[in-house]
Amino acid sequence: MGLSITTHLLLGLCPLQGMVPATEAETAQEPTQEPLEPDPAPRYLRLVETEGRLALELAVRSFRPADAGGNPTGAWIHLVSAMHVADRPFYETVQAFLDGRDVVLYERVEPAPRDPERLAALKPAARGRVAATERRMADLAARVARFERERGRLPAGLEELSGAMPAERFAARCRDAWGETIAYTAGEPFVLTSLGADGAAGGTGEDADLILDELPPLALAALTEERGMQGTLADALGLVFQLDGIDYTGTRWRNSDMSLEALQAELAAADIGVETFFSSMAGSSLTAKLAGGLLKLIGSTRSGSGMLKIAGLEVLSRADEVLAALPPEMAGLFEVLIERRNAVVVRDLRALLTSEPDVRTVAVFYGAAHMRDLEERLRKELGVMLVREHWVPAVQIRLADTGLSAADIRMLRGTIRTSLERTLRR
Repeated sequence: MGLSITTHLLLGLCPLQGMVPATEAETAQEPTQEPLEPDPAPRYLRLVETEGRLALELAVRSFRPADAGGNPTGAWIHLVSAMHVADRPFYETVQAFLDGRDVVLYERVEPAPRDPERLAALKPAARGRVAATERRMADLAARVARFERERGRLPAGLEELSGAMPAERFAARCRDAWGETIAYTAGEPFVLTSLGADGAAGGTGEDADLILDELPPLALAALTEERGMQGTLADALGLVFQLDGIDYTGTRWRNSDMSLEALQAELAAADIGVETFFSSMAGSSLTAKLAGGLLKLIGSTRSGSGMLKIAGLEVLSRADEVLAALPPEMAGLFEVLIERRNAVVVRDLRALLTSEPDVRTVAVFYGAAHMRDLEERLRKELGVMLVREHWVPAVQIRLADTGLSAADIRMLRGTIRTSLERTLRR
């Protein structure tokens, strides 16, 4: 069975208007809500049509551990789906929601910390500030490398790297976790520097300088190419790419994923070349480049953009079923990309709840494709129960704005549904 280009681009291997804010019950941990009945096949995606609009909605499902009497107690755990491309209001609202939690465990394959022993020796708050600064520096390094590749020169200053991002938001990403601007020195190699908590050269612990003058080639390639076809798709559809819409560098944000080096080892063990994998996902393969050109062509017309949006939402709304029907030859890839990475999340969540009792709200920000397996693991391994479910729109389409007639829309949706049914029955 082959998955469509749209599925590969959007699945999230998925952003949120109307997110539920922290409530007094959540903050104070008062057991005021009855647990919801467990669903043997929970859905995290659905397609809703109302009043001439088509919306892809995602479920934010909130859990709490159960006490001996089966009552919800302890920290709140929110499973919040991520999506590669979505409406800008989604990202703005989900950012506010996530930043309001005590801790955010997020999905992103990043290079391993350069000095993990030093990080481990710091207290959690200090560790968060150092890690956040290192993430900002790595992102800036990727932007510098991408700028040099596209323009044939290094940027004179970081302000040249903002692209379409609002100036204030980009300026915030150029500051370290202590509020000082990260220093950039052009050259071969270019150098990024933060002077740490004390703002002075030298120091130890949180005061130590952070200097980035080189990333391993694979790490730099992965970070530089990250926008890839997803960015092309976002541009074609007038949507926002996730890494442009979400700032992952908050001090409460913690990476809860395989490192780039660990993923490389896992893919090699499954006989999958990591370079081939990343080039395909990033859009640097020949097939991806051809698809990217097609996306730009389709997105340049009103009706083409409307068709692609409708097709994408129809496919995504059944992503859970598509994943469940993957052919045997893709089992190894599924195990690495979904199951083993989910195991990292459960491990990190268990350690957090055990060693940091003051943490009362945790959000897990991961692709929707991960959520069904992840929820099952949380129930079995951590004994949590569902206490809240909230559906929110990620991408909304006003059908009258697609340039398609009502008959064309019905035919398009019917064709896609029929194709999906045939595929899922194979």
